[in-house]
Amino acid sequence: MQDEQTIIPVSYSQIDRALSKALGDMVGAENRQCYMNAWRVVKRRGVKNANYVEGLAMLPEFGYLTFEHAWVMIDGVVVDPTPIWHEDLKNASYFAVLTLPKGTLGRLRGFPVWLHDQKNAKYYARCFSRIQSECYRAVGMPELADLMDQCRATYDALSR
Repeated sequence: MQDEQTIIPVSYSQIDRALSKALGDMVGAENRQCYMNAWRVVKRRGVKNANYVEGLAMLPEFGYLTFEHAWVMIDGVVVDPTPIWHEDLKNASYFAVLTLPKGTLGRLRGFPVWLHDQKNAKYYARCFSRIQSECYRAVGMPELADLMDQCRATYDALSR
């Protein structure tokens, strides 16, 4: 399990569009299937140093909405095999919450992974909430980030 403090935003400038398209084509990636697309790339024989990643993607072209999303990291570079993400969405920012190396993917129970990990689901839900605040801070929306933090604190107080 990752330490909540080590979650670092990955900027879109680190995406390899050509490799994203090539690997997406290789595994028959489809829109709206990001979890399966990323899993297929990481499991693919011959793809080295690949990690499966789940987190949030922020899209300024949609009013800075955040979406739960999955992609691949290869040697520190974002590889997003889902077609719409590497073809049409030019300004996405990626924020990783959960990273799994290739060797751990055989034990998955379903997608998204964080939701099917009953032992750690609450932890990952907090990470998603925290990273959503960080997304808004990253784009200069501190008031919305503070509101997200307040909501999380209220939820924590009520669930004790």
